[in-house]
Amino acid sequence: MLWLFATDDVFALFGSGEAFDPASKKLSAAVGISISATAVQRNTESIGSKLEYRPLRSIEAARQNTSSDLMIVEIDGTTSPQIKEIEGITGRESLKQPTEYKECNVVVIEKLATKNTDEEQPHYEVEDRWTGAMYGKRGLFEGYVHEAGMRMGQMNAAQVVFIADGARHNWEIQMDNFHDAIQILDVYHALEHLGDYCELFENKPHGKQNNVDRMAYDTYRAMGFPIGSGLVEGSCKLVVGKRFKGNGMRWKLDDNKAVLRTRLAELNGELEASFAKKRRKYSFVEPESPFCQPALAHA
Repeated sequence: MLWLFATDDVFALFGSGEAFDPASKKLSAAVGISISATAVQRNTESIGSKLEYRPLRSIEAARQNTSSDLMIVEIDGTTSPQIKEIEGITGRESLKQPTEYKECNVVVIEKLATKNTDEEQPHYEVEDRWTGAMYGKRGLFEGYVHEAGMRMGQMNAAQVVFIADGARHNWEIQMDNFHDAIQILDVYHALEHLGDYCELFENKPHGKQNNVDRMAYDTYRAMGFPIGSGLVEGSCKLVVGKRFKGNGMRWKLDDNKAVLRTRLAELNGELEASFAKKRRKYSFVEPESPFCQPALAHA
């Protein structure tokens, strides 16, 4: 008896992780037949265009009802090279257009549980994690982050911590969607502006406009909270940098978005669940006489 499965998710698995050419070579070696880079590219992009991009649909509903002692929300942004799209120019000619860099916003949400410990400082262990990213306007990204937080169980978290750099739009997202969260300015970004911060003591009106209330790092550490946004910065490199910023890489925006969705689905463990296994059950029937050919029955 032989079970045959659809291989769309296999194409996406290889194509979402690295450039299409080396991916095709690895896939060819894995399955024992020659598969072109173009085939990997077209399948990966086609699959990505069909995947859900809204967190309310892509994140399993069960995660929304799972409580946590602490939820960490980190956001940041990066860029990747894309081909400038000019109306009326298509085909090979469109590939010759200048390169421009498009911003991709990234969010990472972790759910943590308190570890049993006799120490005074609380310790947490990660129970769940989800990474999201999208190209487009920041207003759309805010809705994306809101959906992700709700779907990951924001309402069932005992405490929420929001970490970002000093960009104003980051804190607008926090105020609109995580208003009860403890706000932490990423300590590494703060250190980059330490000189400017010292000058605020002499310019108190200007100092009141800054992030002083988000810089109680000793307090945050005593509470067992992270004080840096290294998790989301690492995700910017893993999700976007590693896949979309290789030597000589340039993307068309729609293709970039499609492969990004595939990459996120693979990293979040959602890719396989996105495909219903197509099974064919085969069995061989013994011939009734030596003159009969084996018949192949299938269901």
